[in-house]
Amino acid sequence: MKNKSFNIIFLVSIALLLLSGCSGSESGMYSEKMDEIRSKNTTEATTDEDNKVKNKKVDKSIESSDIDEEKELRGTLTVSTYWDGYMTKRAEEFMELYPNVKIEVKGSENNQNASETLEMYGNRIAVELMSGTATDLVDLAKFDIYKQAKSGLLCDLYKFMDNDKAFDKSDYYTNIFEAMEYNGGLYAMPFAFEYNMLYINRKMAEKLDIDLKNLEGLNYIEMMDIYEKAKEKHKDPKNFRIMPGIVKESFDDYEFPEFYDVEKNKAWFDSQEFLDYLNITNSIETKYMPDNTGSWDMTRVSMGNDDFMESKYMFVRLDINAVDVHNLMIDYDNISEPVPLLNSQNNAMVNTFFGTYGIPQSSKNKELAWEFLKYCISEREAPESDKHETAYSYFMDYHGCVPINIKNFYNLYEYQYKIDRKNFSDLNIPWKKGNQEKLIKDVLDKVHSWNLERNKLVSNFELWSLTKKELDNFYYYDLSTAEETAKIIQNKVMSYLNE
Repeated sequence: MKNKSFNIIFLVSIALLLLSGCSGSESGMYSEKMDEIRSKNTTEATTDEDNKVKNKKVDKSIESSDIDEEKELRGTLTVSTYWDGYMTKRAEEFMELYPNVKIEVKGSENNQNASETLEMYGNRIAVELMSGTATDLVDLAKFDIYKQAKSGLLCDLYKFMDNDKAFDKSDYYTNIFEAMEYNGGLYAMPFAFEYNMLYINRKMAEKLDIDLKNLEGLNYIEMMDIYEKAKEKHKDPKNFRIMPGIVKESFDDYEFPEFYDVEKNKAWFDSQEFLDYLNITNSIETKYMPDNTGSWDMTRVSMGNDDFMESKYMFVRLDINAVDVHNLMIDYDNISEPVPLLNSQNNAMVNTFFGTYGIPQSSKNKELAWEFLKYCISEREAPESDKHETAYSYFMDYHGCVPINIKNFYNLYEYQYKIDRKNFSDLNIPWKKGNQEKLIKDVLDKVHSWNLERNKLVSNFELWSLTKKELDNFYYYDLSTAEETAKIIQNKVMSYLNE
């Protein structure tokens, strides 16, 4: 049980951290520094077309020498990260394999930047990329990958892949690569990804004649519609809620990407569609308040317990994460089999929450950076030991998310399920009956099919930080109308796109 508890505590801590606000003074410092760099480099400034030419020149130098897997690796690499404390572990492994390689990991968990906030980290990385002083590998998780790609300051990783005889794209979830592309190039590599599914209150679904077997997915509009209809048939509608843990902005990360386009440099937050989104989501009932005066419901399906779904909620979210895979092996009384949570345009969204690395054009060790990046996502066997320390370390190698390497997904999720099955052996859990090896294979094959459906990135931390104040004022403090909120957000996002 200890392993499960540690995992849940970790995930909850990260979720709570993301709900916290950011300092406006940090953005001011960033803007001043960027202005200073731009003034110094005025003669070097380029248009988008110039960047394309520049990129081709750099990429051509990569193409000129295929990466030889047999050659001896040597040199020094520097890596910047914020979340990814386990990058140090990977670096140590790589240096043990290649004694002539030295890797220095610079991150808030490893050096003097321990007090650095996520916004401060992002601002620092942007400055370093612009000034040519960035490390050889830069963690861009939670930041706008497309905007960084547009800057022309990152290498196209497809060029390395195409010229590396030892790299086989078919070993990976290439649909995630495609979701992250900018103008046909891939400028950051995710180590893992995550997304959401939905459990549905089975009894209420039957009352509404919902065909659960053929339900291919739900978006927030459909969820709200089903919930309102269910309330009419519920015996206690005043105490019946749409979903535990929901807040008014719960769907922002899925919906916001439909209202702006980095490649086209356009935004549509002043559209009627966005006004409709604001008004619909503002009707969501929640006890959460940004100033923490309200409570945030963390109720979740786990370890065979779904009693709270009998009469309290219409939906409950399932994170596709190794910590939750055991739920798919349980016959729950009150919930359906999970269905995909989609956005309103029926896109299957994906979140590259931790560990998403790019190679700056300024790096003097691009090929070595690629070799290390490739090592980090390469296939590795699950540990033989099931001791807590070993199991937790393996879980945290991917932060419990879906590894970008397909075999690593199967290895991690089967291993975690067996660990949880052992840890929960003293509980009265209604496990699915039948051949366990076949059952887990069928479950993982099903999750694999869901993994392959992911086709679009969720909104990023930068946009969340940019719009949080306006959304809080509208959703929670009644300080602005939907029209006023949409106008301010539109102007902010257009300024952001034009930076």
